Amino acid sequence: MAARPTPRSGSRRTPTTITILGATAALLVPSAGAQTAPTAPATTIAAAPTTPTATDPAAPTTTAKPVSTRPPPGRPALSKDPAVLEADGRNPQGVIVSTSPALDAVPITSERYDGAAQQRDADAADLADANHRITSSEQRLDQLEADRTALVELIGRATERQRKLTTAADQLQVTLRGVAIAQFVKGSGDESYPDPNLTIEEQLEISHEHTLASQAELQIERNAQSVAARRAAAASDLAGWRRQQTTNEDETASTTKALTKARSDADIATAAVVGAEEEIRLARPMTVVTGSDLPLVALDAYWRAANDLAVTRSTCGITWWALAGIGRTESNHGRSTGGQAGADGTNGTKVVADTDKGALDLDPDGDRAVGVMQFLPGTWKRWAEDESGDKVADPQNLYDAALAAGKLLCSTSGGLDTDDGLRRAYFAYNHSNDYVETVLQRAHDYQSLPVPAPPTA
Repeated sequence: MAARPTPRSGSRRTPTTITILGATAALLVPSAGAQTAPTAPATTIAAAPTTPTATDPAAPTTTAKPVSTRPPPGRPALSKDPAVLEADGRNPQGVIVSTSPALDAVPITSERYDGAAQQRDADAADLADANHRITSSEQRLDQLEADRTALVELIGRATERQRKLTTAADQLQVTLRGVAIAQFVKGSGDESYPDPNLTIEEQLEISHEHTLASQAELQIERNAQSVAARRAAAASDLAGWRRQQTTNEDETASTTKALTKARSDADIATAAVVGAEEEIRLARPMTVVTGSDLPLVALDAYWRAANDLAVTRSTCGITWWALAGIGRTESNHGRSTGGQAGADGTNGTKVVADTDKGALDLDPDGDRAVGVMQFLPGTWKRWAEDESGDKVADPQNLYDAALAAGKLLCSTSGGLDTDDGLRRAYFAYNHSNDYVETVLQRAHDYQSLPVPAPPTA
């Protein structure tokens, strides 16, 4: 790896902070002992042209305003459709509030994020288990209710059948007693000694009646036995169904209790998943792309800038990884102070006269490079633009700084998707061949990351 190149000529560095995602978060990781300069709001204002005075003989007589030399915007006009803004990670006012959904598939990692993701997965597993138990309990209760309805009907039918059989048995007993009494009354004598006073025909008639009565009595007894057996079977069935009914009621009670518990567990797990998802959302911008030192929020800033410039500077060819190489070299993507100052307060480069009265760099005596991409205040005024949507163009804001750097690079050279084009642009950014090669190597290191190309590129 080449030694850290000398910063571009004419720059003195100030501590770098990063304002990200509108007003919702900040990425600030200064080196030990570094002092972070307060962020002064920067607006996109072109330098005022010199106005001829009345004493100037060359002063024109026209009052027409001079043509502005400010470069055209680097960001296309934002949609006013809330759905389109939301799909771009912006709120209804157009302020970036989350990384682009197009980068959701990029693998990322951090201790906080990974821990929250693991917790979310565990909570999601608990929720899935609770939902499974809810479904199983509800299905079982539906079956138990169907069984209960069937048992009630069976018990009702068995009870009615038993009542009818009891009535039939009682009637058979009455009939049997009547037959026995009639037999006794008619057959009070000894049939082995026929009554001599009766004719043969009368004796045969009596004998026939006795035979019929005996057969009727026997049939009634058989019927009574059959009814009794059927009554016993009905009673057994009724007892079995009532036992099933009791079991059904007990299982219904226990299943209902299990369902209540499962629903409570599901509510708890749902709240846990929501909390874990919120923790993931908060941790996501501060992650790094797996296998690199590139913060996701920085990637999002470079990616958005390249995407916008592919629309507004279609012949430029700037890529997100080309911007990432500069961001890494200038400020470690906003996580460093931008280098060690010498005894005179500079980085060994010449002092540049002040152009902003210390508004950006807090130094009224000379200009210092400021922000993520280390712009001199005068250069920033020319290229500054609000990319984050908060109506302020701020060199400390990753999104604003990345877009401004992209605009500057595009103005210096075309074909920035080639090494030759990048070398020319990087050299214009900082007149140092070592700087150029260092940035280019870092850019290509980032190029290998699994990041989707901007959709409009």
